[in-house]
Amino acid sequence: MGLAFLAACTAAPDCGNVHCIDAVVVHLPAGLDSVTSGELLVCLERDCKERTIDVGSGAARRLPAAFLLMEAGEEAKAVLTLPDGRTFTASGVLRPDRPNGPGCDPVCLHAQLVLA
Repeated sequence: MGLAFLAACTAAPDCGNVHCIDAVVVHLPAGLDSVTSGELLVCLERDCKERTIDVGSGAARRLPAAFLLMEAGEEAKAVLTLPDGRTFTASGVLRPDRPNGPGCDPVCLHAQLVLA
């Protein structure tokens, strides 16, 4: 009876096979169709990445930024500066995500930043 109870407690969860990556995803603001480019700065607490992006009509509205060292609870910030001097900012916290369900691997970190 003890062995059956032990086997029931150690059964592996029913996990899927979805893969993921750690990323900060920046969502561009609406209404920038007349603007062609901007400088996007994305930072974690100890690392920043900067790049020129296309923001005009037809441009991607979700921009991922990957960092080598990311920790749950770490703050992420983004600043978009346009050629006319306007700036849009956003911040958020890296949160763990288990795309295959509770107790299943992998565990990935995500932050969704919506520029406003």
